[in-house]
Amino acid sequence: MLCSDLIILTCEYLKDSNYYLLNKALYESIIMVEKGAYWKKKYNNFFKNMDKEYLILNGDYNWKREYMRVIKFDYWQMIMDNITKLDLSCKKINNIPKEIGNLINLNELNLSGNRIKEIPKEIGNLINLEVLSFFKNRIKEIPKEIGNLIGLEELNFGSNQIKEIPREIGNLIGLKGLELAENNIKEIPKEIGNLIDLRELNLSYNRIIRIPIELINLKYLNLSNNQIKKIPMELGNLINLIQLNLSNNQIIMIPTELGNLIDLKYLYLSNNQIEHIPKELGKIDLERLNLSNNHIEQIPKELDNLIKLKKLGL
Repeated sequence: MLCSDLIILTCEYLKDSNYYLLNKALYESIIMVEKGAYWKKKYNNFFKNMDKEYLILNGDYNWKREYMRVIKFDYWQMIMDNITKLDLSCKKINNIPKEIGNLINLNELNLSGNRIKEIPKEIGNLINLEVLSFFKNRIKEIPKEIGNLIGLEELNFGSNQIKEIPREIGNLIGLKGLELAENNIKEIPKEIGNLIDLRELNLSYNRIIRIPIELINLKYLNLSNNQIKKIPMELGNLINLIQLNLSNNQIIMIPTELGNLIDLKYLYLSNNQIEHIPKELGKIDLERLNLSNNHIEQIPKELDNLIKLKKLGL
């Protein structure tokens, strides 16, 4: 059995990529040391030396890995105690420090324009967060802990590599704006219908087939550049819609029920496969209507009733 000092020295030398060289007994001993007091003290002292004890994590961690992680982060000076707004956008950050989860007074967190691939579960501790942006990163998965942030009003995951929206998104009942454009999303979970205060939803440039019909208070819906073939007639129940963008899809027919959208001002349906314009669109006080690049042969006379129309694309 190796003495503890020698194990610590071995632990100091080894990188994660070297661990496959170890036999099982030595590996288990080293992992025990990495989770123990020696590395925990080094980790704690890193923050104590900066007078930032409020950032220290507690719990079951591999403290060597946590220590090696925190010494590589260059922006600790920006993370102050009791801070309410933190802007770490465009800093070439690869990893979000888990310690951000200790900043429970945060109202706004901006991590846009970085190189982040993974979001730590500790983000779910930020229960006072109102605005959160991960725009333009390399994120593939939204952690379920995002559902803990029930005070969120604005959430931006645009321009990432996300394939799935977690059903826990339905916990964010105070959310007003949700940005998920330019990802690889195919389906929208039914739990999104819980977002009764949602006003703006942008899911453009994804791979979505189905239009969500549960969001009755929605004002702005952008599903352009997806793979939608059908507009459900229930979309006509979203009577608060002001703007609807379904351009660049595979839509063949416009349901007459869209004529129920009496508050609609902007309707974009260009670059689809539409053959017929329903006369019911003439009942809406539209200001902009774009139906260009479709297969429309006849324009109904009822469109002459659109006296507020400022721009028409056919």
